[in-house]
Amino acid sequence: MQNGKIQGVSFLRVYLTFFILTFHLFQNVNLGRFYPRMAVATNMGEKAVEMFFIISGYFLIETFNKNKDIKSFFIKRYNKFLPCLMVVCAFYYLFIFVSGGGGDKVLGNIV
Repeated sequence: MQNGKIQGVSFLRVYLTFFILTFHLFQNVNLGRFYPRMAVATNMGEKAVEMFFIISGYFLIETFNKNKDIKSFFIKRYNKFLPCLMVVCAFYYLFIFVSGGGGDKVLGNIV
């Protein structure tokens, strides 16, 4: 597969991430009255999640096909995932500590 095609699909993931973020950030706000185009982005969030997972699955299969060794594949995935997980957990516990134990009220729909 050519690198240009993979970059195009990768850009599609970035594009879908925009729809997912707007959906989560503005799901309780009626944007249609103020910004009709933004309301479309908010409504596309559910479909964007489905498409994002399909594309991410495609990239996982492509990565696995390059290695063909299941042990090294999972070790690489673990090493990429663990730092992100640690950062997210640190921010979550920081919000709980700052809010005095009500972290779910501070984070709202994000968690």
